[in-house]
Amino acid sequence: MRADVDDLLAAEKEMIGLFEWTDNHRKNERRMVIPLAIDGETTNVEMVIKSFPNHEELKFTIMLVYNVCIWRLCFATDTGHLNPFVRPLYLPLGPFNTPHYHSWCDNRPKFDTSPLPKRMQYANFLPADLTDFSSCFRWFCGQVNIRIGKGREPMLPAPDRLL
Repeated sequence: MRADVDDLLAAEKEMIGLFEWTDNHRKNERRMVIPLAIDGETTNVEMVIKSFPNHEELKFTIMLVYNVCIWRLCFATDTGHLNPFVRPLYLPLGPFNTPHYHSWCDNRPKFDTSPLPKRMQYANFLPADLTDFSSCFRWFCGQVNIRIGKGREPMLPAPDRLL
């Protein structure tokens, strides 16, 4: 299973089809699912973006999903993370309440079972220069090898109520 994910990440992917924001099951949460193709062929890999447009601070999540999440960027200051004490030493212990990401590379050793586990244990700090959705989206796509076609970068939904 790990080799399949390695191959999927190595392949250049492109966003296909139409995608739009939909209401999610949680209050103040919107969701967008973006299908991905490799060499023009649809895959069972998709990018999922969650946005919280009425949150007092910028808050969103970008995920690469292959049955389960295999790569995630969390841009929030109210959802803490604590890496396990036994972890790769280059990863912070925490707890930390800053934007962070859960990469396949950092979590790959934990994904040694079939099917893939549902939780990514290890996270690292997001680079400090990534301060808005557009820069995070482009960085994420670069990390997971997704080509962004002209006019294909989504925008976060606007708030629909006064704070």
